Amino acid sequence: MSSRNKILSQIKSALKNKSNEEEKIYSISELNDRISETLPKSKTELVEQFKQELLKVNADFFYLNNISEAQEKISEILSENKINHIASTNQRICESIQESIEAVYTDVKFTIANDLKPQERKEKISKINTAIVYADFAVSEIGSLVFLYDNSKTSYPHFLCDYVIAIVNSKNIFPNQFTLFENINTEQSKNMVFVTGPSRTADIEKVLVLGAHGPRKLTVIAIENE
Repeated sequence: MSSRNKILSQIKSALKNKSNEEEKIYSISELNDRISETLPKSKTELVEQFKQELLKVNADFFYLNNISEAQEKISEILSENKINHIASTNQRICESIQESIEAVYTDVKFTIANDLKPQERKEKISKINTAIVYADFAVSEIGSLVFLYDNSKTSYPHFLCDYVIAIVNSKNIFPNQFTLFENINTEQSKNMVFVTGPSRTADIEKVLVLGAHGPRKLTVIAIENE
């Protein structure tokens, strides 16, 4: 008997045997209770879970007190990596970071995606190595960032740049997708993107390729107070 036929035979045999476990249909409230039991019990546990999931997918993570500390950390990253050109959006928190960096590093140039026409935006942003963006939400269970297009009005800095630095407010980190969708506007959620770590794939001949669908490197900075 070939390996294929042996496996099929075992499957057929297993299907004839009923499970010893009693079948039970859970109500929605019971399912919610079971899900709740698995959720982090405190904000500290929530952030730690988010951090650990990010580390698993090779993203960097920093948990800081406020936007001032985030600005200092970003300045440190720019200096260490000799970054002098950054793509960003016109969201308030990104503008605040831009102002603080330009005040210290006069040779750093910012290109704001929203200020460019669609075709020009794609061409120019794709040539910039680093982006600073703001994530509207995050999901700790899967270590994912959530971006709402209605707020950023562009997605090019989030995917076209090799290195993305993302800021997220810790109050906007949810334990799982269920709680996320319970707390966001239905209309906004129609155009949203989940980003989980740097882009990597090994679909073709099992060769690992970085940056195929997004950034090669991702740094997430969670801040306690915006």
